[in-house]
Amino acid sequence: MPVLELERGNLPTPIHSPEIASLQRTVVPEIFIKAFAEKLVVVETPGFKKDLVEINDLQRKFNRALGVDTDEEGIRNYNPVLARWRYETLVTDEEREQFRNHEAKQVETALRERYDSAESSLIYSIDENQRLRNSKIFPTEAFAAGIQRGVAYLRQQGSPDSEREEKEVEGFLKVERVMVDPETPVNTKMMVISPPSKMDGTIYVKNFVDFYELQEIQGKKVVKMTRFASDASYPEELSDAYLLSHPTRIDTDERNVHEIFREKFESKKGALEESKMKEVIVGSQGRIRYFVEALCEGDPESIALSFNAVLNGADMLRRTVDQMKNVILPAFKSVRDEVDWLGRQVVERIAAACGTSSGFSLKKGFKIKSSSKSGSLDALSTLLAGSDEHGSLKFKCENCDRTNIRPRGELLDKCQHCHSSVSC
Repeated sequence: MPVLELERGNLPTPIHSPEIASLQRTVVPEIFIKAFAEKLVVVETPGFKKDLVEINDLQRKFNRALGVDTDEEGIRNYNPVLARWRYETLVTDEEREQFRNHEAKQVETALRERYDSAESSLIYSIDENQRLRNSKIFPTEAFAAGIQRGVAYLRQQGSPDSEREEKEVEGFLKVERVMVDPETPVNTKMMVISPPSKMDGTIYVKNFVDFYELQEIQGKKVVKMTRFASDASYPEELSDAYLLSHPTRIDTDERNVHEIFREKFESKKGALEESKMKEVIVGSQGRIRYFVEALCEGDPESIALSFNAVLNGADMLRRTVDQMKNVILPAFKSVRDEVDWLGRQVVERIAAACGTSSGFSLKKGFKIKSSSKSGSLDALSTLLAGSDEHGSLKFKCENCDRTNIRPRGELLDKCQHCHSSVSC
């Protein structure tokens, strides 16, 4: 068995030149080799294969309900069918509530991928088995286990990038091994370059640089991953699979990851600034929660309609924050009415980070449904209406003329954009 290696040394300089500096390597101690090598294998157990069969069956039912034989979009950056399958595996009310919170964050991530968010971040905890976890994305398992399942699913869907996907898991496990090591000093960073794939039919068309940093918060070690959108280019001889599987360790640089990225990489032109991305996400919360409730109820057409509404509504918000002017919408009495209108508009198809970001076609004459048992969509629609006892949830700042959206039942002291006093 070949010796596994981790990267150690300085950052490549300059990163977008024809040459990348050679990296020093340090061998993983023998005690880790067997266990680490085993983690690199996606173990397709009978239960794992059963999961894939169930997902495929559910996808066919979903397609039939929408009147299509197959999903013409192929691999999506967010597939509601996978989310619905996860919900159907849950047993307790507590698990279902965790699902609602988790899935809302997943949709936010999908929107970030749709708009080339200039920056995003994720916090991993370290569990008792020395594995990295993020309970918002994979609430019941280590993060590596979740992405390994994704590799197998994509392979089954005919992904042309199986080698890249397997190497990405390998790179993540190398990062994990360093970050969970008790001897690794706090503030140690590791960098993973994720360039576009050159394969025909690829879903990996974006260019990212990920930084992992070991931090200590309230006495507990955590790992913060910060992803930057980039326009950097790399030498032809360095494949995407190689770069993903060869993270660079940074021990001695006391600068923050933003400073390192700005010095060594070329930022992506046209990427949506984080402040604007947050405006889109805050303004989408009502529709996201409505969509997640539709997922829990399980009607395919309601799921498709409300997901279309999330994307169309977010697209309008993006145009608003980009152009600094409001997009005029019809007056809606409730989120239900808003979803019903937005969900019937054509959704723009966009190549996102890990697949296509697009909506669904609906049958003619489809009417939005709500559960006869709980009426939860109707209740949520009322809850998320556009006003409360203090008045409208949306208001313009007199100083910067930008729209604020305040939390229900709360007032704001300062503008969310320019921070001037608003007392509203």
